[in-house]
Amino acid sequence: MIIQQRFPVQGMTCENCAKHVEKALQALPGVSQTKVDFGQHQVTIQYDSATIPPNVLESTLKEAGYTLGNPLP
Repeated sequence: MIIQQRFPVQGMTCENCAKHVEKALQALPGVSQTKVDFGQHQVTIQYDSATIPPNVLESTLKEAGYTLGNPLP
């Protein structure tokens, strides 16, 4: 099932960090769209929850040097 969720992201200090977050997530199979809001330190991810569980999103960003928080309402 395709879902869209917003998550807080810690560790982004510049626009290049935001691009790095977006690139890391877009590389995952099952992620169809990402939008990083550097000013709010958030990322909106549209992904197939049957293909990618949220812990994969979290571990992918952790490997890239960032921390993905719990989904926002």
